[in-house]
Amino acid sequence: KKIYPYPEFLKFVIRPEINRYFRAMWNESTKDIKNVIVTNLWDQYLHNLFVDTDASIIKRVHAIYHLTRFKTDNQMQQIEKAFSTEQNISVLLSLYFGVIKLGHLDYEKKFYEILSKDANYNLANRGYHLMYYSDSMMSETLPFIDNGKDNWTGTLAAFIRHFSSEKLEHYFLRRIDLVTMKHLIEARASVAPLTENDLKFFSEKVYNFNYGQYADFQKSIEAAYLDLEKTFNAIKS
Repeated sequence: KKIYPYPEFLKFVIRPEINRYFRAMWNESTKDIKNVIVTNLWDQYLHNLFVDTDASIIKRVHAIYHLTRFKTDNQMQQIEKAFSTEQNISVLLSLYFGVIKLGHLDYEKKFYEILSKDANYNLANRGYHLMYYSDSMMSETLPFIDNGKDNWTGTLAAFIRHFSSEKLEHYFLRRIDLVTMKHLIEARASVAPLTENDLKFFSEKVYNFNYGQYADFQKSIEAAYLDLEKTFNAIKS
């Protein structure tokens, strides 16, 4: 109905359970209603596109989050349009995560390279995870920034869930999860809360996979894991 769906006290909150609730509503909707929802989300995104306030940026984050997960005929057209115009790191993070989950590994490669080379994206990506999985209380100023101190137990638990999942969308995120863990322990100069048992778990999941059609991508995941393991051993010692 073109009314911003978040109550005031949740406006700057991005939480997985809220997003699951929205997806459940989407799944129960008719095709006509789904088209209305997507149209309104896209209109909301465009209406806030060139407004550089935190309130407008978070509206774009919310809109893009759902547009990249609500599958429609023109989904990729909207995603590509957003990539061609969007400049804000917080919104671009949402774009990258959404399009990678759809299996567009060209975007995954680009995002991995950005996270590996760009300190600002590295910092914002860590903060986005810590906020999303309730490891940190963030202000209303975007992007959400990792202070390099907060414990990331909730984020680690999310990564364990991703690697335990047999969904392809979680498989496509594996390399991003691994490099994010690497960056989190580097920022803290401490491996905690990641343990040797956790590392063994990730190793077993990495080297026991059932997606033979992604052989080249699998090799890149294995390389990312070895990079994490090397960093873990260097910091632990």
